[in-house]
Amino acid sequence: MTSMLTHAWFGGLFADPEVADILSPASELMRFRKIEAAWTMALSDVGAADRKICEKAVDYIMSVVIEDDMLRAGVVQDGLPIPAFVRTLKATAPEPFKEVLHVGLTSQDVMDTALTLSLAPIFELFRERLVALNDALQFLAGQNGGRYLMGYTRMQAALPVTADARILTWQRPLSDYISTLDQMAVKLAVLQWGGPVGLRDHEKAAELGAAFAARLGVRDLGHAWHTTRADIAELGSFIARLTGSLAKMGQDTAMMAQRGPEDITLKSGGSSSAMPHKQNPILSEMLVTLAQYSAQQATLLNVAMVHEQERSGTAWVLEFMALPDLLQVCGCALNTAHSLTKQIVTVGSQAVRSS
Repeated sequence: MTSMLTHAWFGGLFADPEVADILSPASELMRFRKIEAAWTMALSDVGAADRKICEKAVDYIMSVVIEDDMLRAGVVQDGLPIPAFVRTLKATAPEPFKEVLHVGLTSQDVMDTALTLSLAPIFELFRERLVALNDALQFLAGQNGGRYLMGYTRMQAALPVTADARILTWQRPLSDYISTLDQMAVKLAVLQWGGPVGLRDHEKAAELGAAFAARLGVRDLGHAWHTTRADIAELGSFIARLTGSLAKMGQDTAMMAQRGPEDITLKSGGSSSAMPHKQNPILSEMLVTLAQYSAQQATLLNVAMVHEQERSGTAWVLEFMALPDLLQVCGCALNTAHSLTKQIVTVGSQAVRSS
């Protein structure tokens, strides 16, 4: 069985096509081109290269044919796509262009900056979904405000609670997640540039870093963060917390569905091959599964913080193995939670139940 995110059958359940498109090889290659183009023009901005040559080089960077098969072979050889990408750029470039192509950059400069550029549209997507889910749950709470269901503590019947009180426990954390996401979007919209050992060994380093960042619409920290991965690990932890909160809604609704219409009425559910009378709470279960998976992937990002000396060839690779799946799973969880709100017809009943 192949990955659940790309499986021909299971992909419809686990994947997020919009996030997948942002992270696709075609989109990644375009980010590589933009970064190389921005670097080339930044050199001219600070007077380190001839502007006319740089402008023509940018046209070349953006139009030269780069084959996926060549990049795939390059990854097998070099462990990364950038060496093969740069070799292809320089192979057919006119001689004056070669002096401004990738000179002073490293593979990690390109790939880490490409990562931060990819996060911006993903964060926008997540924010839109969080706002929509927040609104949907507020509306659902309002619709069911006069209804009641039994409250449970330690899985034992306790006292009746209002339906909106149960729903609001799902909704309240979302505003904090929206605020945190906004802060994270700013924090991670940063340039990676350090050169071979992270020292920015250039006589106009400060000007060049600022010009490079401005060309890409990101901030320049003034230093490289090759081996400082706390912000990436924090992103993983944020996703684990967010999907965990969504799983609270999933766990509650799955248990409510077990008790029937007095607790919750759903429009539809999954069918059983052996018991046709059943309607399984598939979306509720999915939220719990996605949260459990996210927690594991987030742990990998914490493990991947340990980069040795000035650059790691192991921890960094572990990071970009774990992070793309984590981002897709988060997007899927947000979509699943919103779909679940649309399945809910009523929560609780009109009469107050006693224990």
